Amino acid sequence: AQGMESGATLFFEGDDQTTIDGELVIHGTGSEDFYNGGWYDVPGRWETSRSFPLSGCLAYQKHLTRTGGYRMMLGDAYAFDKSILQTIEHAPTGNEQINDYAGTTFLYSEKRPTCDISLPSQAERAVVDIKRIVFATWWNVPIPAFSFNNATLTKDVVKCEGQDVRFLSMRAHDGDWFGHHFISFTCELPAAGTYQISLDVVKGPAVGIVQLFQDEAPIGPAVDMYAAKHEKAQALLGTLTLPEGKSHLLFKITGKHEQSSGLGLDLVNIVCERID
Repeated sequence: AQGMESGATLFFEGDDQTTIDGELVIHGTGSEDFYNGGWYDVPGRWETSRSFPLSGCLAYQKHLTRTGGYRMMLGDAYAFDKSILQTIEHAPTGNEQINDYAGTTFLYSEKRPTCDISLPSQAERAVVDIKRIVFATWWNVPIPAFSFNNATLTKDVVKCEGQDVRFLSMRAHDGDWFGHHFISFTCELPAAGTYQISLDVVKGPAVGIVQLFQDEAPIGPAVDMYAAKHEKAQALLGTLTLPEGKSHLLFKITGKHEQSSGLGLDLVNIVCERID
């Protein structure tokens, strides 16, 4: 399955229903449980490819909003006499989001099904690479390195505009061994290209000035994240030409506003948007 909104796989949350011979007999919680992947996107569970005797995950890529599952219904096959209908909602409720489901089902019946079982054209079945890719740092983006001294990382939440906003919070003081305090993230891209790099942040009274670096050279503007009160914001940090696969994005805290009480960064998401 592939969603159209990067950074989440909410299509796992839609309900599934099975109607046999005109009677609703199963009402489950959707893809997450039908494919035995309940509590997906949690370390040690359905957050990467894994195989069990009768079910498994072919892949899980939240930033590309893609996954694939399988289930072999050997001891729990659904038996029917006249008809069987199985549906899975695409998104949390009522198919609220557009998603692309593709699958193969082996159906054993005495007579050929009367429903339309023709395939869409190859063009309609093509995988589409998302241009705007969201890496949810508030949840589980890999961090290969951050400041070697005088720095801490925590997860936190604040109220902004009446909503809970979760973020990765970095706090630093004095200096690092190699200069400015920094943090590096591993971001995996589906295709090589030129990408605009933006940050979804929580501005506040204890954060600093942040700048994107590559090969120890600043790439874009130094952006002041200070605000007297917490507020959500998006900041464009620069443009990079990046390869397909994994890249390390390096951000440094190069200073702070005169009214800021600390060297910090409260980061919700990294957004890589392809522009070529």
